[in-house]
Amino acid sequence: MGRFLWGLGLLGGLSLVLALAWLAGQLSSPTISGVLPPATPSPTAARSVPSPVPTPALAQAPERQWMLSEEEINARLRAAVATTPLPAGLAVREIRVTLLPGQITAKATVQVSGFDLPVEAGLQPFLDGETVALRLESLSLSGTALPAPLRDQIARLITDQVAALRFPLPPDLDPATARLAVEAGRLVISGRPRASI
Repeated sequence: MGRFLWGLGLLGGLSLVLALAWLAGQLSSPTISGVLPPATPSPTAARSVPSPVPTPALAQAPERQWMLSEEEINARLRAAVATTPLPAGLAVREIRVTLLPGQITAKATVQVSGFDLPVEAGLQPFLDGETVALRLESLSLSGTALPAPLRDQIARLITDQVAALRFPLPPDLDPATARLAVEAGRLVISGRPRASI
């Protein structure tokens, strides 16, 4: 029986210590009803998560610029006009492209059955694959009154001439990065060089 009382005393003492510890915890960290006190992580529960190793960014080549001068564009346009067969009674003379900031204007004289007809066209450069092309944006025919079919034929002729005029991009330019800008006297092609393979 002595051992029984001694075990009972030990159990009672242990219960008293646990109750006091619980009470001390309640007094030292007051809680608001319904809110748990902040948990403190145990050192054994914390895991070390390796931080990702930063991947070095691929070095990009600096952007470069290539130029198409007004003279180069005019030389190509005159060569295209000179080699294009025209309908009987039509001739194109004095063709000239002018590049001003943000705009390209082409002026020419079209000779129709001996009469001179001044023509002015507004052009817009655009990228088409690996070439720079020009799109006809506006067309003004002035001078002698012409029958509508003849005016339409001249407009079609000029539209076809402009559409056929192409300038290949520089071979070392990555076409996916190419941009165009019209400046005074030149067409600027900007972009990054092709990646070396």
